[in-house]
Amino acid sequence: MFSYPDSSQSTQIRALLVLEAVNTPAARAALVEAANSSHVSVRVPALDILLSRGDLSVLPAITSAAFSSASSDDNLMTGIGGTLRGVSDPRAIPALKTLLRAPNVWVRRGAAADLRHTHSQKAMTPLSGALGHSDRQVR
Repeated sequence: MFSYPDSSQSTQIRALLVLEAVNTPAARAALVEAANSSHVSVRVPALDILLSRGDLSVLPAITSAAFSSASSDDNLMTGIGGTLRGVSDPRAIPALKTLLRAPNVWVRRGAAADLRHTHSQKAMTPLSGALGHSDRQVR
């Protein structure tokens, strides 16, 4: 579906809404395909869904999106920021540390919240650095 040239962007986005409710290997494969879409409005929500399912392998792509031109799209970045508030795996700390410097405040807030949720000593240094942040919810 996501690699078919005649599949419109709006059709692909509607497909993501369906895939979000389905947690099967086939749905995951379709989400991974969508996560490689050339359309940022398809790619970022697919990454968001995969991350919400605990797939940390998408963190590099999310980090890349957070620092790309997509970072100016508040709707996309708010979605990522919300999903980030569910990551608690300490293996995510390096990516979360990077996301603390993202241009979008929602992403920074999500990264800060997740660093706290890791309950790891390794999160202390980036969290200490965020204490001087101008946004109260990042602090």
